[in-house]
Amino acid sequence: MSQKIETKHLLVIPCDKLFLETAIEGNSALEKYLKVSVPEKWTEFGTRPFKYALQKIKADENELGWWTYVSIHKKDNILIGSCGYKGKPDAAGVVEIGYEIIKPYRNQGLGMELANALVMNAFAAPSVKVIKAYTLAMDNASTRILTKNGFLKKGEIDDIANEKLWRWELKKSTSGSIDNKK
Repeated sequence: MSQKIETKHLLVIPCDKLFLETAIEGNSALEKYLKVSVPEKWTEFGTRPFKYALQKIKADENELGWWTYVSIHKKDNILIGSCGYKGKPDAAGVVEIGYEIIKPYRNQGLGMELANALVMNAFAAPSVKVIKAYTLAMDNASTRILTKNGFLKKGEIDDIANEKLWRWELKKSTSGSIDNKK
């Protein structure tokens, strides 16, 4: 599960311990490590998710590849966001995805490409049966990305901040292909 994913425009790199430690250290260290341009605000979430992922991977090596990835725009050689999973699949084979792209690279189909890469990567693992995601409870770029990737809206929940979220799912069929007719 812990290998680079290459798409038409993106290189999606899994974050191992060293990578996460470097990301936590700061953009200058990350730029040297990746040998790419690293914009000042390349993630909306700061270092907290990287610290959390590092903690999870240190506690259980089997979590490697099921947390944080970063996306690099190949042509421009620039870090344009992060993505990944919220831990390894649960007992029912469910894994959650999330993704972000920096503003200058939005509305170019890269979010769609990134989400699709996460889906294909997750479904390559035999244990993954369902991929879920959450969005704000309103039509937005993320809901369009998920819809275009075959996800179906399955309900609404309240998150920790008492904000309404939509829950999305994409199922793998018994043949291994994507099946969301159910």
